[in-house]
Amino acid sequence: MNGYDRRKEQKEEAILESALTLFSHKGLRKTSIAEIAKEAHVSQVTIFKYFDTKENLIEQVYFKYYEQVLDYYKNVIEKPVSFEEKIKEFIFEKTNISHNIHDEFLSGAMHTYPSTQTFIDQDFYGKSAELSRRLIHQGKDEGTINKNLSDEAILVYIDMTTKYSQDKEHVPTILSMGSELMDLFLYGLYGKDSRWK
Repeated sequence: MNGYDRRKEQKEEAILESALTLFSHKGLRKTSIAEIAKEAHVSQVTIFKYFDTKENLIEQVYFKYYEQVLDYYKNVIEKPVSFEEKIKEFIFEKTNISHNIHDEFLSGAMHTYPSTQTFIDQDFYGKSAELSRRLIHQGKDEGTINKNLSDEAILVYIDMTTKYSQDKEHVPTILSMGSELMDLFLYGLYGKDSRWK
């Protein structure tokens, strides 16, 4: 890669990172190209040169965001810690990449940008499900998860719990009852002396 291409790539990356930060905290409509340009230390002309329209920029930002979510998920899965520690981080860790994201940013991916929805359906969900299965198998191997439960049922359970925990309205309750909710998630109403132990 020559110097020009490297500088171009660095500018594009700076624009995407700045746009992601602003879109995810302020929302799509309240974030202007001028703000993104200022944050990225480039001109507005440069942004339109590389991305053509604000809509195209938004789509590229969504792709970047979901790639970062997958990277975060993969990094946690590959940590040399127990299944319980990994689940605790996914559900309760406030530095989780999906926490503190503006509602409009998340809903916009689903309802406004069809190509992003296609990417989520065909690429993101497939890769995240594969990573989830690795986590589930670790839980079964460690004896934390009932081996008689199907991977599919556990994936639905994890998805429901995670979505609830990421709703800003529920965060205070989750933080105040963290250890109890963790026990419920891992052991259910039967507790650690459940019928399959």
